[in-house]
Amino acid sequence: MRKYILKFTAFLLIITIAFGILCLLTGSRLVAPVHKKIGPPPPELKAENITISSGEKRIKGWLLRSERKDGIIILMHGVRANRTAMTERAKFLYKNGYSVLLFDFQAHGESSGEYITFGYLESEDARAAVSFAKRQFPLQPVAVIGQSLGGASCLIGDYPIEVDALILESVYPTIEEAVANRLELYTGKISRFFTPMLTIQLRLRFGISPGKLRPVNGIKRVSCPVFVIGGSADRHTTLPETERLYHAASEPKELWIIQNARHEDLYQFEKSRYEKRISDFLKKNLNAHINRL
Repeated sequence: MRKYILKFTAFLLIITIAFGILCLLTGSRLVAPVHKKIGPPPPELKAENITISSGEKRIKGWLLRSERKDGIIILMHGVRANRTAMTERAKFLYKNGYSVLLFDFQAHGESSGEYITFGYLESEDARAAVSFAKRQFPLQPVAVIGQSLGGASCLIGDYPIEVDALILESVYPTIEEAVANRLELYTGKISRFFTPMLTIQLRLRFGISPGKLRPVNGIKRVSCPVFVIGGSADRHTTLPETERLYHAASEPKELWIIQNARHEDLYQFEKSRYEKRISDFLKKNLNAHINRL
């Protein structure tokens, strides 16, 4: 009997070690940087290359300067993407008279950075971009369109991002839910039990508590108008999660659930309606800011 107990104990130990190694490897992959050579902006974009200082990091981006003074829109991409994912939005906004800033978050694209931190360090980049925009366009209103990680980065941090309008696309309410949803997509519902094994690595690797990565808490402190957008079929950020984020925001706020949309480029999915809804929201809220000056 003792022999079988020892074998069973050894088996459990091997499984536990193997599982621990798998979790560490998965964690390493999730936080690995996604640097990529972007090169010059497309000629039709009429943009200039810019560099923004964010602490010790150098954040690379493009800036489109409009002759009008209707405002500056900052575009913030999702995780493992870069500024090129926001190019079509930049064209649409510039055509409508706005100056536009789009950039690569730290550890993405051409920006420096060693690890993806799911909003912790990226929130510094978001605030650095806002400060840069305000220096470049004094007295003009500033708005942000943040997609997934981009939107979360506007809500995470010690103080709310200071802009005149905020548009959040497919933004998760907590890092725990974001990780659990993604695990479930690949390994089924049982994977949710493994979520703590990944979120605990945030503390082990970076000294970050998962409690620091909860956009649903940060949105309560935002004082500007907020527009929350999500897809009804999104399994990365589910419909109830999007609605919870919206309900946590203060007025004035708007909610748009795009039917049948998944965790994807919502602009490309519903282009004409997207342009109208975004244009209406920006005009209403940025014009109000201009009229107060």
